[in-house]
Order: sequence, then structure tokens, then C-alpha cells
Amino acid sequence: MKKSSNKKKKIIILIVTIVLSVSLLILLINRKALFGLPDNSDIIIFNILSGIIGIACIFAAVISAVRLFGYIEKTPKKKKTYGVTVFSFNEIIKIVEKSDIVEIVAGSDDTTVTFGTASESKADSKLYNKQFYINNTFYSEITDFKNELKKYCKNEEFQVVCIDDADPKYYKIGDNK
Repeated sequence: MKKSSNKKKKIIILIVTIVLSVSLLILLINRKALFGLPDNSDIIIFNILSGIIGIACIFAAVISAVRLFGYIEKTPKKKKTYGVTVFSFNEIIKIVEKSDIVEIVAGSDDTTVTFGTASESKADSKLYNKQFYINNTFYSEITDFKNELKKYCKNEEFQVVCIDDADPKYYKIGDNK
């Protein structure tokens, strides 16, 4: 909670800095009309001082805006959380065999494994060179993939967290996603 509150304070300070800098810049641009200076009074020191303050205002506004956008981009998006759906080892193999591209995230007590298929394609062509993967290890043969994947399942079942970044309860084994 403290981290979020501190971040909000920094964002508010940056917004106030931008508003004050732009306001002061507007005052400097309209200084003759606002301060009632006659048109013929070109005081060199006043003009130089106004120019320096104006450059400082532009600099402060730009730096604050860049920092503000940095804070906005760094704001972590809430990860989608889904319920766990249990799939048998054979159901997982059917999904992987039927899909050219699929990613499945399954978990157990203390580990998470990401596995699926990946394929290549060229413009206006079908997918080719289908490969199977477990975490960052790729397999060209499904038998090698099955043998390695068995090491991650418990009682011939997987507790699937998501399939293609979607809730697995909506995935039907017959789908060709």
C-alpha cells in the first residue's frame, strides 16, 4: 500500500510541475499585456530574464511529461487469474496434436510448466515446421515431447491454469484453436 501511495504522490507532483511550468510560460509570453508595460519599453534585462525562465519552464515541463509517461508505462497490468481445470494427459496430447500453435500453462504444488506447439509460416502460406516445446526446450518429434511431458504430470493429470492466455474451462478438446 505504501508503494502505491508513494507512486501516486510522485505522479501528482509531476502533474503539478507541468501545470505550473506551462502557466508560468503563458505569463511570460503575455508579460507586456499582463504587467501593463508599454509597447516601446524593451528592457533588455527583463527580456533576457524572461527568456531564461521560459526555457527553464519548457525544460521542466518536458522532463516532467517524460517521467509521467514513464510511470504510466511502468504501471503493471493486473494478470488475469483463472480457476484451475484438470485435464488428463491424453486430453493434453489431443490438444497439442490438433493445434499448430497453442500454449498451455499448467501448475502443480510449487512449480509451473509452460508447454505447447509452435509453427512457422511465410506470407500467404500454411503453417509448417511444427515443433513441440516444454518451457524453453523444443522437440521436433511428438514421442520425445510426450516422454518429457510425462515427467510434469501427476496421476496422469495436469492442473491447467490457462490455454492460449484464456480460462481453460472454456476450451473444448474438439476445438481447433
